[in-house]
Amino acid sequence: MASRNAHRRWWLLATLYAGSMAFCQAQLKVAAGLRASAPAQAKDEHESRRGVLQVGAMLLGGSQPSWASLDGVPDVGDLYAGRKRYAPKIVDGYKSLKASGAVEDDWLSNLPKMRKAMDKWGALQRQDVVPDKISRTLLKDSAAFEKAAKTKDFSSTMKAFQAYLEDLPTAGPGGSGKLNLSDPLAPP
Repeated sequence: MASRNAHRRWWLLATLYAGSMAFCQAQLKVAAGLRASAPAQAKDEHESRRGVLQVGAMLLGGSQPSWASLDGVPDVGDLYAGRKRYAPKIVDGYKSLKASGAVEDDWLSNLPKMRKAMDKWGALQRQDVVPDKISRTLLKDSAAFEKAAKTKDFSSTMKAFQAYLEDLPTAGPGGSGKLNLSDPLAPP
């Protein structure tokens, strides 16, 4: 009896999948017919197939595309993904600056990557859908850090970085935004 029910569930799922895919393909053909009278190019056909597969996956309860994960208020998963992506760049830049004891031209060549990571990490600290006071403050702190670094004054650069670290929130919708300088992937 259990195998019969499993077969029925599988058949129902396959039927729903085939029906949703046929519906999506029909909708895309109608849209393509309205969009252009010329025959579609291979690139358009490839994009249409990808769109059909994405819509079909969403209809069946699949996950959202990865590019949509950072929309809205960041949660634990978004902060985890951001910590994996941006925190190592920030911490590595800080450690190399601190180890050299001076702002050198070699370190300045990696400054844009570090600044971009600081901006992205700061933007993830927002408490609402739109940028708020916290995320705007962190963006200003990263701009001040870059400005201080370009002057090649080591002490002002370190002070600007400390200001950035101090302005990171200890708690938020996704957890702590503080950076652990000894292990960037672990929250403090």
